[in-house]
Amino acid sequence: MLMEDNKSGHDASRGSQAMIFGLLFEKILKNMNAVSMATGETGRINFTSHKFLEFFEYKPKDILGKDWIKTLIPEDKRKPVKDLFDSMKEEEKLSQFNVPVVTSKGFTKGFIWTVAPLASHGDGKQYLFVGAGPGKTGECGPSGCLVDGPEVKKVREEIAHLLFEASEKCDPETAKHALRSMFFAERLAREAGLSAKKIENLKTASLLHDLGKLAVDPGVLFKKGKLTQEEFEHVKKHLVWGADLLGRMNFFKDVVEIMCNHHENYDGRGYPNGTSGEAIPLEARILSVADIYEALTADRPYREAFSFEEAMAIMEYEKGHKLDPRLTDIFLKLVKRENLER
Repeated sequence: MLMEDNKSGHDASRGSQAMIFGLLFEKILKNMNAVSMATGETGRINFTSHKFLEFFEYKPKDILGKDWIKTLIPEDKRKPVKDLFDSMKEEEKLSQFNVPVVTSKGFTKGFIWTVAPLASHGDGKQYLFVGAGPGKTGECGPSGCLVDGPEVKKVREEIAHLLFEASEKCDPETAKHALRSMFFAERLAREAGLSAKKIENLKTASLLHDLGKLAVDPGVLFKKGKLTQEEFEHVKKHLVWGADLLGRMNFFKDVVEIMCNHHENYDGRGYPNGTSGEAIPLEARILSVADIYEALTADRPYREAFSFEEAMAIMEYEKGHKLDPRLTDIFLKLVKRENLER
């Protein structure tokens, strides 16, 4: 009986996580500044961006649930496009399609889709399509290829930028915090001697580290006053929600590890796992310093920004508690030397 209860609880948790993912993904994709859509394994359209609806001249009720190939591809090109889509699903890797598409008004245009498989967390696979057009379809009809090497880095940067832009439309203040945190984190990382690759991962993680807050109840997120314990536990879940979204794209693997650990404390009293000291990834410890400094020196709904002197004193106090002492010392010297308080 105990085993059945545990399974029931696990299934309920997984169902709740799937629901949160759907709501968060829909909110972000709807606001994405690109012709974008998401389909399931069968090719039926689950989500679209506003740009998609404008480009193809559809209303949501007329496109959601439709087969993307039968709806968006000219009839004489559907077979080769289906073959491309099926091949991409088998490979489960980032791909690009150069295909003709047709709008609801019957206009045919060349188009390039970048397609990212989204790993399933028990709620079915999805495929994120990000479009750019017009493409050159040529006389040979549709063509496709796997995206590899340096191109993966380029696509990751583009998708990260689109995710950030979408989050900025939904929550400008949190996006502003992310930008300032990224600036401070990058400066500290360079001062600490991180490699160019690690700095790029850190910048992306900093930019998207609060992505999951778009799923937090706005009444809690923007509450003026101290949060109750229950409300704080709700806010803490933004780590899991943001990581779930990004973690479905394998090229964000290194970024997710930083995001998931930036609220761990050096003394082991942070969350979500209570990891301590240098067991916390270095980039996450750097982001933690930048995140806290930005929060202290910016206005919040529940308080005004601390003065520069107050912020410095709090950072000094948190050395060895929330913050890595060595990294904090490096950062504070940098702040004083280069006047980074603003």
